[in-house]
Amino acid sequence: MAKKTRYPQRLNWEDYLTFMSVDLLPWLLLQVGKPDYMASLVVGLSDKIDAYRDALNLYKAKNVLAPEQRKLLATKFTALREGLLRAKISLPVFFPDPAVLGEFGLAVNITNDEDDMFVVASNCLAHWDLVKLLPEYADLVPDFTALQTVFDDYNVTRALYTQTFQEAQIAQNDMITARDVCNEQERKLFDWYRSRHRDVEGEWWTGSPWGAVGGGDEEPGGPELPEIPAAPTGFAVELRMEPSPFMLISCDPYGEHSGFDIKRAETPAGVTEPPDMGDELFMQNTGLPLMDGEINPGMKYWYQIRARNGEEVGEWTEIVGVEYK
Repeated sequence: MAKKTRYPQRLNWEDYLTFMSVDLLPWLLLQVGKPDYMASLVVGLSDKIDAYRDALNLYKAKNVLAPEQRKLLATKFTALREGLLRAKISLPVFFPDPAVLGEFGLAVNITNDEDDMFVVASNCLAHWDLVKLLPEYADLVPDFTALQTVFDDYNVTRALYTQTFQEAQIAQNDMITARDVCNEQERKLFDWYRSRHRDVEGEWWTGSPWGAVGGGDEEPGGPELPEIPAAPTGFAVELRMEPSPFMLISCDPYGEHSGFDIKRAETPAGVTEPPDMGDELFMQNTGLPLMDGEINPGMKYWYQIRARNGEEVGEWTEIVGVEYK
């Protein structure tokens, strides 16, 4: 069972599900027929909890799977890069004319940039298709056959990772939405019972999932929470290019009941002074790390975060700006 709390919105993802499905919903079933029971406020809650459970399970699965697929993709990329390096070194052995590397698109540095390597490999293998049946290339058939295999393998793995990454973003948004829907109905139920039972320290509250203030299973103000710091530490924003460009917003871990508010502004690339961030929130009471994929080339994106516990908020961090050139 979850700890009794008058502020379940402060609980982490799993504890919130426990509160709603194990504590609140069965308790409500026991209230049927009692004078205070208001059936209209309970209708649909079970379905909303099920939707939140499904969204949470999907998010957790994708969130675990995506990093593992990323590790596999890194292994495939290493094999692809090694195949390109082998081809670049082998070709001049049989064709002393330096132009041969240009013909294969290999007269470039074989870097660790995945987008660059995808283009290099595509161009290289496209030219190979044109010349592979010529007798002078016979000795290179094994190397280029192996290169084609690792390139195909890399593409399959990359597509799977891209799909999982995008599904994880969608699942994260769906989970937040499903929880908000549950929270809205739970708050109405709480306020209804609060209107019936005005003694916040009364025995009735002690027997409810919310607990009594000062006389139940928790102290006034909800469950024990970490103190809100002056501002979250380790705040960072990174531009990531795979599988598609996005900003990764993160900070140091801040306790299981915490949420974060985020402000965002944008300016043309090259601007050095932060703009006025205004009062509008880009995201409210969200978890971190967070992926922001709504970005465009030639722009600079500015972010600022603060910690939140329910209605209590901490101080804003310094503003961080990152360019997407």
